[in-house]
Amino acid sequence: MASQKQIKFFQHKFYTDQRWVERGVVALCERQTYDEQAVEHSRHENDRGYNKPDSTIMSRYAKLLIEGSSLSDSQLKDARKRLMKYAGQLARIANYNYYQKKKAERK
Repeated sequence: MASQKQIKFFQHKFYTDQRWVERGVVALCERQTYDEQAVEHSRHENDRGYNKPDSTIMSRYAKLLIEGSSLSDSQLKDARKRLMKYAGQLARIANYNYYQKKKAERK
């Protein structure tokens, strides 16, 4: 579970740093199920990746970024605005990755 402090931190980073926006868009895309990734649209309500209203446009943004392109200024502004609601999910991803890394280091 992400704390309110972590959520606010992520939201601040999305607001101030384009790289955080780009990483967030791609990280959420990677969390979509395989069938959702294939059709670029959310099919399941599972707290994984994008919600249904955001899924098509955010999947397009992710595809651009994965292919090495940049988002236009208007796309970046839109992605930044949409990402704010996903700060908790992205903080949970970061927490999970952190603890997995620590666990691996102990072995």
